[in-house]
Amino acid sequence: MKSYGGLWNRITDMEELYLAYRRARCNKCKSPAMANFAYDLESQLVRLQRELRSGVYRPSGYRSFMIFDPKPRRIYAAAFRDRVVHHSLCAAIEPIFDGMMIYDSYACRKGKGTHAALARLDNFWRSCESKGVAYVLRLDISKYFFSIDHQVLGELVCRRLREKPVRDLVWVILGSLSTGDGVGMGIPIGNLTSQLFANVYLDQLDHFAKEILRIPHYIRYMDDIAIFANDKFMLWEWLAEVGRFIGECLHLDLNPGSTWIRPAREGIPWLGFRVLAPGRRRLSRRMVTRAARRLRELARAFCVGKIGLDEVQQRLQSWIAHANYGDTWRLRTSLFKQLDWRSAWS
Repeated sequence: MKSYGGLWNRITDMEELYLAYRRARCNKCKSPAMANFAYDLESQLVRLQRELRSGVYRPSGYRSFMIFDPKPRRIYAAAFRDRVVHHSLCAAIEPIFDGMMIYDSYACRKGKGTHAALARLDNFWRSCESKGVAYVLRLDISKYFFSIDHQVLGELVCRRLREKPVRDLVWVILGSLSTGDGVGMGIPIGNLTSQLFANVYLDQLDHFAKEILRIPHYIRYMDDIAIFANDKFMLWEWLAEVGRFIGECLHLDLNPGSTWIRPAREGIPWLGFRVLAPGRRRLSRRMVTRAARRLRELARAFCVGKIGLDEVQQRLQSWIAHANYGDTWRLRTSLFKQLDWRSAWS
């Protein structure tokens, strides 16, 4: 198995650390931690470089908080200096792992994403439907991020990295926090490294599905997986094999409430939409509720002068562009009619 070297000098290079700082500060302009780091930027980066190269770097503590969108989840926010290290590490190693992933893995990858995964689902559905009744197997991993085994993950990542300092840094970041049941279980939702690591973890399942089971119509977006076939009994066989693989090799469990097999024509919940047929989608009820709440919050913020018209337009255009991937014209019209955009200073 090929391993890659020449990464450590790049990760700890001063110019790369500065670029990592620039990426880490995106959308964090009002953060006091970012401001404190930027106030003495040169010495902060020199200190970080020295700690990394001498092997004494250790992550600071995490700030944790709960979000309830769309369901209760605990988010862990790393210290800003640690975010700089995460960005520098990911910039160096992400291209290695991205090049090894299957085509139909769509989360957190350049040129992929939610909308590409929706289009691919349509293509697979059409392909199966052209041969008869299309059945779909929906797989969901139970408490995915909180169930990831550090030992398994560390070995999966480090076997591709030749230099010991890079491997040591991976283990240091993994060991900085356990979010699951027990030490060495679970990675924090919120870390940039967690997105990459979680994708690499299930990449093993992708290759098992494509190369061992030889499933032609398989698509994954993080821990959301859809498999199409014309034979539902074959889907049951694949379900058993996938369940065995993730249990024995990845120490994960399928979520029984979100794992099922049914005719595709009954509709498929997929990445915030309910796909009724190829090319026909509606926002899920959960996403409609979420959008309504966020639009009300946006209108209130504008009315009291917290945000300006430019920001309102930018955020609305972003949401409309996403909603346009479904049959949402009436929904958007209804939601916008309910909002009061009268400014407090008018």
